Amino acid sequence: MIKVNIDAGELIPHKPPMQFIEVLTKVSDSGAETTSRIPADHIMVDHNAVPIYAAIEFMAQSIAAWSGYHDQQQGLKPGVGFLLGTRKLSFIQSTLPINTELVVRVERELEAENGLSSFNGQLFIDGAEIASARLNVFKPKNIES
Repeated sequence: MIKVNIDAGELIPHKPPMQFIEVLTKVSDSGAETTSRIPADHIMVDHNAVPIYAAIEFMAQSIAAWSGYHDQQQGLKPGVGFLLGTRKLSFIQSTLPINTELVVRVERELEAENGLSSFNGQLFIDGAEIASARLNVFKPKNIES
């Protein structure tokens, strides 16, 4: 992976308050790493933490950032994609504390010509894996069709 430092808002269609990831920090042909910090006013905060199931969205948006980066490298505007589902979902704790740095890594495992892909995702806090999943996504070639 190469190191980069790109505002995720330039790469994904999500806008605040639904933009969860902040920075694309590493990228390769098949994967990416993003970092984020959960602010106290995050849309999902409850009792100074975010429910762990939000980790799925952090991973999905990291996939979107990976895709948006590669779109930009080809001179295209970042496109829209869809999270279809997850498999092998694992959570180590029940919440993500506010003001904690989250690191998400995603790696493409499968890609079909029809726009379907499968990624392995991991969310880390202080180097410890807190959540993992396989995410199935779809990116249409033409959103209008």
